[in-house]
Amino acid sequence: MNAPHHRDAALAVLGVAAEKDAVAREVSRWAADNLETAVMSGRGCAATMRSIAEWKVHPQGQAVAGEPLLHLSIGDTFSPRDWKMSRQQPFKGVRVLDLTRVLAGPVATRFLAGVGAEVLRIDPPWWDEPVVVLEVALGKRCARIDLRQASNRELLEHLLKGADVLIHGYRPDALARLGFDAEHRQELSPGLVDVTLDAYG
Repeated sequence: MNAPHHRDAALAVLGVAAEKDAVAREVSRWAADNLETAVMSGRGCAATMRSIAEWKVHPQGQAVAGEPLLHLSIGDTFSPRDWKMSRQQPFKGVRVLDLTRVLAGPVATRFLAGVGAEVLRIDPPWWDEPVVVLEVALGKRCARIDLRQASNRELLEHLLKGADVLIHGYRPDALARLGFDAEHRQELSPGLVDVTLDAYG
């Protein structure tokens, strides 16, 4: 697992120690879909490996097939930005808040940093991605903030007021539960480009 809390959630369901052979033995006793459901219910991360044909008839596969690749909405609020773009750095001066996890979100914000954006990656104090940290942090400033604390939520409000782009990959309701639903984010930064990359929505 890339995250300790995902590992802990899976191990809690399996009821074994973090030892490869013990985990493999216990996993082999489960039906794949039942294990996926149990781990996800324990706030872990798991997915049954399915063929393309199996995915097409699965409820989630059908839901995804019924949606566009991306949803785009343009709000009524707009605040003119004073971006001084150049050929070498077309996103120079664009301020990006990166609240993403492995791997699509951090690569997207790494690209923005590569074309001149000022990217601030924010992680909770306990988060660690030791295998991919060089990939996900390249060209960015990084900070650790516990958003469960009220004073840190005030800091995030301040950061959002100065942001042009927010890219987040939390679970669908996570920012709203912290008091930062989409409407409030737009109030803090009118015209904010607000991107959600949610693998488990």
